[in-house]
Amino acid sequence: MTLDILFLTQSGETLPSVRFRVLPLVADGSARGLAVDWRPVPKFFLRRLFWLARLPRSTVVVVQKKLFSTLELAVLRKRCDRLAFDYDDALWAAHPGESPSPASTRRLRKARKRFARMIPAVDVVLAASAHLAGEARKLRPEVVVAPTPIDTEVYTPPASRPAPADGRPLVGWMGAAWELSALGEVLKSLEPHSERLRLNVVAERRFAEKCRTLADLVAWSPEDEVALLREMDIGLHPLDADEYRRGKCGFRLLRCMACGVVPVASAVGVNLEIVEHGRDGFLVERPEQWAEYVLRLADDPGLRADMARQAREKVERLYRRGVFAEHYWAALGFLDE
Repeated sequence: MTLDILFLTQSGETLPSVRFRVLPLVADGSARGLAVDWRPVPKFFLRRLFWLARLPRSTVVVVQKKLFSTLELAVLRKRCDRLAFDYDDALWAAHPGESPSPASTRRLRKARKRFARMIPAVDVVLAASAHLAGEARKLRPEVVVAPTPIDTEVYTPPASRPAPADGRPLVGWMGAAWELSALGEVLKSLEPHSERLRLNVVAERRFAEKCRTLADLVAWSPEDEVALLREMDIGLHPLDADEYRRGKCGFRLLRCMACGVVPVASAVGVNLEIVEHGRDGFLVERPEQWAEYVLRLADDPGLRADMARQAREKVERLYRRGVFAEHYWAALGFLDE
């Protein structure tokens, strides 16, 4: 059997890039009558070579984030007519939680070399943000920007958003452990205004303990995620300006906006691409602006409501799954845009 499209992924379906980019495309493509499949790539080199040689023939193979060697690419080329590369992270940058070491330095050097070889060697490159695309455009002129989409039928605003009982809107943050480093200073700047705000940190509790004195802690769970987002009025999205964070695709920001939460975000990386300052959120360039913009929203329910509506409308217009799929299939040559 010949496939129309085969996705090769770094890992299984728990990997965010698989859950939010690949699996929605597999479902959408199948619904359109395309023969689409996906497979995680084996970890070990020799096994991987044998595995690549036995892949089903495909019109297009999309390699999602995996940086193959020259030999592996040559083997893969024999199994498809066209080869695409999709990435939604700064693959050449160190993770904030990774301690510097000779081994990590070698790994990152290897990743950058493979990225530099792979980008010119494929037929189509798809990047999740303009910042990420900029790295590939140093190596080739044609790069498609395909932002990671949001499921706007799952992430929705509440049916109604009643005024806070005590008059204090809820300012919230939801994220992962590696993102907490930028949050402490933001909460400290807001703490003196507790008579006008409520502050929540939603995370795995063991990671968020350092924020206990500055905000209420709420344990995150996948089952409660959407409900917790809907409770927020204002969403905090601080982002450190290192290369790894500049390369993130903005899914957490889009998730809040889809639920009608007005974002106040660092003017860094993909935040600059998503948020239109003063219309559907605020972009912070200086530390004192966290309190300035949050308090402006807290004191003006009409402004909050209008910006929340604009945020939701932007996500529906530009970042929902259907828009993403149409753009993606066109980039691969299966649809006319």
